[in-house]
Amino acid sequence: MKQVARCAGVKESTFLSYVDARGRIPPADVAVRIANSLGVSVEYLVTGADTHEAEAENFYRKYKRYEDILRAFDKVPESLYNPAKTSVLMTLYGYTYSDCKT
Repeated sequence: MKQVARCAGVKESTFLSYVDARGRIPPADVAVRIANSLGVSVEYLVTGADTHEAEAENFYRKYKRYEDILRAFDKVPESLYNPAKTSVLMTLYGYTYSDCKT
């Protein structure tokens, strides 16, 4: 508690008033400093949930059906990534290599 209070730049007694039964709510700037000192978001301090985790979970659910494609892409050597990406995008947009020849 002392270390978090010190890192957040508040007195220990003030910090304790935020976490004990009194449940005082710190000003926004102090909440940000406390969250930063703990390595979490302010949202996590307030709700126990982290937006980034929720966003990642939603992203995963939305794109789970593409998991096999993404895993295959993850195995593409760096030197071939851009050509492979271009080919896939061209396929998705309905282009063929012959359409691009001049």
